[in-house]
Amino acid sequence: MQRIGGDGSPVYHLQAGLARYFEQKYKQGGDFEDEEYERDVKDWCWVHKPSGIKVWQDAIDLSQSGGSGHCVFHYTTGLGFRNITNTSSKVAEVFASLITAGEKANALWGAGVYTVRKTPDEWPSIESLLDNMYRNMLRRDIELKGHEHAGEVTQLYASRVAYCIPIIADAAILYDVSVRPTPEMVEQGRPAGVNLAGKLLNEPGKPVRSVIVVRVENEEENYVSNAYANLLPTLRTRARAVAARLGTKHAEAHSAFGRLATVLGARGAFREAERLWRQILEAKELELGAEHADTLACANNLAGVFRAQQKVDEAEPLYRRALSGFEAMAGTMHPYALACANNLAILLKDQGKLDEAEVLHRQTLELCESQLGEAHLDTLYALNNLAVLLGVNGKLKEAEALSRRALGFRQSLLGEMHPETLISWSSLATVLQAQGNLGEAEPSHRRALEGRESQLGLQHPHTLASMYGLAQLLEANGSIDEADQLYLRELTITEEIYGPDHIATRVSRKNLERFRGQHSTG
Repeated sequence: MQRIGGDGSPVYHLQAGLARYFEQKYKQGGDFEDEEYERDVKDWCWVHKPSGIKVWQDAIDLSQSGGSGHCVFHYTTGLGFRNITNTSSKVAEVFASLITAGEKANALWGAGVYTVRKTPDEWPSIESLLDNMYRNMLRRDIELKGHEHAGEVTQLYASRVAYCIPIIADAAILYDVSVRPTPEMVEQGRPAGVNLAGKLLNEPGKPVRSVIVVRVENEEENYVSNAYANLLPTLRTRARAVAARLGTKHAEAHSAFGRLATVLGARGAFREAERLWRQILEAKELELGAEHADTLACANNLAGVFRAQQKVDEAEPLYRRALSGFEAMAGTMHPYALACANNLAILLKDQGKLDEAEVLHRQTLELCESQLGEAHLDTLYALNNLAVLLGVNGKLKEAEALSRRALGFRQSLLGEMHPETLISWSSLATVLQAQGNLGEAEPSHRRALEGRESQLGLQHPHTLASMYGLAQLLEANGSIDEADQLYLRELTITEEIYGPDHIATRVSRKNLERFRGQHSTG
């Protein structure tokens, strides 16, 4: 239910369930429990058991008022969900993904993100949700396909609402188009409830529909202008609140700080992530024992932060401990065992233990293909890792074939700008360069670097790796001035992140000194 505020903006009565949780308890460290929902740890979601719709456990917080804001929900595809919930992205990038991932081609109520107030459990059925979101389009496609194929069309549309993203926003940027026209509607003289094509939102005799447009663009400069709060500060607030309420040793506090550490690591804040994972691991060992699944998962996560900082000697025993523990517990096909095997193989490659790494990568890929299928995201991760290893080991033709295969699947499943697709572009560029195919390698390197700068930021390790890779290629191709600029840029950013004496900074400095020593014109 809702009423209209004195300024024409919507004012919502709080409802029970997920909306109320995000409006009142989320930032204060509260938890949500409902018998209709179960947790999906891997996707960081609650799964609505009757419908199968997954609801992200975090929220995109666009509120600026200092209060909790109002919660609305954006339903999207699996691809949209992966792009939107990429924890490496900043809030403006996430919001851009929201707009792109929605039905922008059919944005008949104006620019913005299309949302509703109802959570998955508030819809009588999937059909009622689809009727609200896609009534005209669904009816059109059923007529085109033929009514005998109505079930097939409905199933296709159901994939568009398989995931649900909570958005917390102030009333001023929420446009319930049934009562408050968007600026585009006003400009074209459309009253509330009538879209830009002149069609009614709610036709007589039909079930009532709702569309709430979240609009935060600056019309003149076309960028997100008032996205004040983002994921990291919200997670910090939640973690502190849970610890204050339940104590630092409570499992919910570990979960909240673990989520914060995961996002910190994804964004390159490795020192803080390492400190948090150390604390969580020590607490889990004391409370649950060294071989408990939660303890082993923490060991794997801490090893990942070590590897990202090139602390390979500290990472290896933790990866081996986690892998052997999960295999003993549930066999080689346990999802965590597969993840640990992949991680250990990558580390072995970094240490130059190429033969052991190749055996482990091939075993992991075979298991993933047989159990998960060749197009599963975990399989593609294993496929790309093997391709990289083969490239390092000089098996370039097989490496190129696997790189192209991984890239093709990721482009179709994840889209061009997803971080994993960009990994495949970088991998392909590297193996092409190793074969001397500089002409094809250069645009692949540039594609990876440009994508990573926009999606991950300049300080992310993958972005820095792309700078270095492109600099190497430009040097080999004789583009000395641009190569010099990239080597210097990579060093400058690395030093800003780690300081002048860190091993990563020293390596970058030696790379630049070597380059200038070989190409000096003085």
